[in-house]
Amino acid sequence: MGITPENMVELPVRPYGEDVPRVYDDDTWYQKESFWKQDKYDFFDTECESALIAEGIGLRACPTIGEWAAFVIAGAVIAALTGKYIIAPGGTKEGMANRIWVALWRASEKNGEKFDRKFLATMLRSFFPRSRYCQSNFAHHWEYFEYPDALFRSIGNVRQERLRVGLEAIKNLEKPVIASIREVTPHVPRMLEIANKQVRSSYMW
Repeated sequence: MGITPENMVELPVRPYGEDVPRVYDDDTWYQKESFWKQDKYDFFDTECESALIAEGIGLRACPTIGEWAAFVIAGAVIAALTGKYIIAPGGTKEGMANRIWVALWRASEKNGEKFDRKFLATMLRSFFPRSRYCQSNFAHHWEYFEYPDALFRSIGNVRQERLRVGLEAIKNLEKPVIASIREVTPHVPRMLEIANKQVRSSYMW
């Protein structure tokens, strides 16, 4: 599926409405009762993220900034659910995590049955913006686990070691989860095209 005006959609803007779960003031959000929240951390989320990055981004050029990497993967998830690619917001990353979350939540509410339920749950957890940092877990993991190979360039590549970890992670996942991942990864190259163009025009480094 190529990028056309007909299959692109703007990210939501405030006010988001009452249908969207709010960002809480602390980290107790995951203890609220819901199928996608959990009472303790495990490695399933990071394994799914690693697998998506390895199979989706692979050796392609990508943003090195966590929020823009999150825009790429979350945008591919949204595209797999809706058939629509999100348009990159103008300027820099400010406020982007919340807008991505709202778009993802609404896509999951409308078409979430397209994915394995465990995979959908981990995607919602990964892109829920944590209010303390206004950053999603995915964006935090991108930086904490040092996915990009460049610190002083806005566009780079995923480090080979992280690609190996991601390809190994796929072996630990259940078949329905892998199937959902492979519904998403074909949309990643298009999202990279959208994101890289905006990043190159917004950052001087």
